[in-house]
Amino acid sequence: TLFRSITTVTSCTSCYTGAVANTLSRAIENQPSATAAGLRLRVFPNPTSGIFQLSISGFNEGLALVRVVDLSGKLVYTTQPTLMRGTTWVPLNITNLSKGTYFVQVWQREKMTAVKISKE
Repeated sequence: TLFRSITTVTSCTSCYTGAVANTLSRAIENQPSATAAGLRLRVFPNPTSGIFQLSISGFNEGLALVRVVDLSGKLVYTTQPTLMRGTTWVPLNITNLSKGTYFVQVWQREKMTAVKISKE
């Protein structure tokens, strides 16, 4: 099966990385990220108006599950991107959701990590 039990879970934290760049292939200064056991997520921009990019690295190549959940844990958005070696950028659109705080989770086999986003 594609998804089994969770063996790696990270709390959603705001870590700051990188230097300013005009391309999404580099780290964006002052953007929250989450890192656990070599897995890394970054979002840009955050806060967001609803359209943002998710940077995913450290996972295996292949299919993954991206879920956006609200503070109550309710699933509000899902997509299944194919991850590549290195970093994969996934565009997400949550413009139809209310303003507030959400968690973006990336699942692949036994691995999961998440990052907090704010929609304004």
